[in-house]
Amino acid sequence: AIIFVNTNERDKANYYFTLVEKLLENTKSKSTTLLATKIETYNIYAENLIELKKFAQARIILDKSKAILSKYPTESLNSNYFYSEAIFNSKQNNQKNALQFIEKGLKISMSNNDLVNTERLNYAKYEALSKTNRLNEAIAILENLTKNTLFVINKKSYSLELAKTYKKLGNTYKAYEFAEKYIVLNDSLNDSKFKNEIVALEAKFNKTENVSKINQLLAQKEKSELVAKNNQLYTILLVFAITFLLISILFLLNYYKNQKKLNLQNEQSLKQELVALETKQKLAVSNALIDGEEAERKRLARDLHDGLGSMLAGLKLHINSLSNKKNDISAFATIENQLDNSIKELRQVAQNLMPESLLKLGLENALRDLCIKLSSEKTTIEFQFYANANQISESKQIIIYRIVQELLNNALKHAQATDLLVALNQNDTIIYLTFEDNGIGFDINNKENFAGMGLKNIKNRVDFLKGKLEINSEINNGTVFNIELNSNG
Repeated sequence: AIIFVNTNERDKANYYFTLVEKLLENTKSKSTTLLATKIETYNIYAENLIELKKFAQARIILDKSKAILSKYPTESLNSNYFYSEAIFNSKQNNQKNALQFIEKGLKISMSNNDLVNTERLNYAKYEALSKTNRLNEAIAILENLTKNTLFVINKKSYSLELAKTYKKLGNTYKAYEFAEKYIVLNDSLNDSKFKNEIVALEAKFNKTENVSKINQLLAQKEKSELVAKNNQLYTILLVFAITFLLISILFLLNYYKNQKKLNLQNEQSLKQELVALETKQKLAVSNALIDGEEAERKRLARDLHDGLGSMLAGLKLHINSLSNKKNDISAFATIENQLDNSIKELRQVAQNLMPESLLKLGLENALRDLCIKLSSEKTTIEFQFYANANQISESKQIIIYRIVQELLNNALKHAQATDLLVALNQNDTIIYLTFEDNGIGFDINNKENFAGMGLKNIKNRVDFLKGKLEINSEINNGTVFNIELNSNG
């Protein structure tokens, strides 16, 4: 698109800008790099539409850029946006608004020491002032640009503009002075280009001439050698050549054998290192899973002791008290209530150990039940399932269930999120698990955030399945987990 803009093929550029816009709008990434790319693309796209006089479309694109930049009012990219807005208004003869946007853009570009955008905005200011016949102000800006421009070709253009503007004011002396400067700069640029072309042609000619001379000398040398040599010399050279060839062959064979042996040793050494690394990795994952299982056992023991144990102990005391209160109906009601709570607690512990819905109804229903159970008035959990559970082994289904369970528990406990998404997709043998929340996020570069058992258990389970884990999170801007697993193996 930019190539076609630079060659002034605006319609072709517009076609490619529409493709870029679709790609940017469809991506789910929330990185700052993507935001910067969007802003830069929208601004250039809008300027192209303005040149094509498609002002309605340009307005839509500029509003998209404005919506993103409203969150970053001091970013340097604001100066690009204000320039585009200025051109948009100037092309529609609204020079007042154009000048306001130019002043805003200059404030941003000058605070960021952005010399290129400062020069571009000042030239736009000159054009707006010229269109409103504020020629003296316009001349002051353009003369300052001529003195401080970074590019000689711009200085040439500014000189021509100054000549035209002074002519409008009737100052023929100044008009002539800058017209003369324009001619000198134009001739200088053309002369420099012409000299470069001459140097290139001379180099090409000298190279061709030198090659020709070398070929002539070689031909003369070969002719002299052929005349000087005799049959005896031919025989000696032939014997020498054969001897040298045999020695070379023997040397190469020996070198090849040694090299092959060395490569074999290196290959074996690498295989041993790979085996050792794989063993070490498996051991680390196994130890991590053991640690996770120990933590799960401790949690289970705590649930049984603190929850079900205390309920049963209370129940025992009530039963003992019935020996003196045989007709006390309220005591029986209390015991019945405690029995119900104990049964619920026992079912909850069993559900955490091995969800019944997973064993009976499969992975999709188990995950849907989990999302429904954990949803509340404050938190909405959206569940999507586009996978073939029949292709996933039972052991992998359990691990996937545990990963989702851990992600939901972490988000509900720490993220303060109101909207969560759990999506399981499958492409051939690859399973994609996506988990998103709109919570407070966390710093993924802070190692302390990975010290707890939650994220550690998730990573260990993904590593155990030889999968891939990607985490994207921003403070106060939510968290995204992307997990890739293989359904085979």
